[in-house]
Amino acid sequence: MTNTIDWGTLMASSGADFEILPVGKYAARVTKAEAKQSKNGKLMFAVTFTIISGPKTNRTINNNIVLSPENPRAVQAFFINLRSLGVTEAFLKQSPAPAPETVAAKLVGAQAMISVTHREYQGQQRDNVDRIDRLTGSAAASVPTGVQVPTAAPAVKAPALIVNKPVVVASPQPQASGPTIDNTTTQESTVPIPEPENPAPSEAPAKLAPTPVTGNTTDAAPNAVPAAPQIPDFANISF
Repeated sequence: MTNTIDWGTLMASSGADFEILPVGKYAARVTKAEAKQSKNGKLMFAVTFTIISGPKTNRTINNNIVLSPENPRAVQAFFINLRSLGVTEAFLKQSPAPAPETVAAKLVGAQAMISVTHREYQGQQRDNVDRIDRLTGSAAASVPTGVQVPTAAPAVKAPALIVNKPVVVASPQPQASGPTIDNTTTQESTVPIPEPENPAPSEAPAKLAPTPVTGNTTDAAPNAVPAAPQIPDFANISF
């Protein structure tokens, strides 16, 4: 195999810190917890702590909280560790008793002050959680305010129901039939008025009384109609 591997870049890309935590106390938060069975068949909680303050912030360290019923002092230490992580006696004494998976879920998000020591395992030095105490007082105040502690998800508010109010449109007022009166100034029309197609017959002229005939004519009866004039015979006139 001839390919060259950049081991440093590969280790850096993993995000892991290969140096063990120095001995000391650290403010930490439980970011993972699982109910498991140890190699000896005992109940244990596999807990992952994440450092939340100081130069080792975001470093993780694992710890197993094992229940050993045959050892009273180990049982006492088991419940002291659970209480330091927020699992109280009242929670454990519920009826029905909470399942181990329920207890593990209760551990997630708890904050504590952990004491880290070193121990040898398979020829190598390993960091080890030696003690778990509640994070209170000045230790809790030293945790940066920007550190977000996981809490229950906020309830999702239902969107407000928007009701569209009906728009009332006023009905148009009925208009009276007939001619429309225009209040504007009336102007005299210059368009001639056409004659009617079928004019009404005019009244007959009044009859005039006949004019009486005067002269040497013979007196006639009053109101007599004069005789028709004699038309000369133009046929006998030569030109």
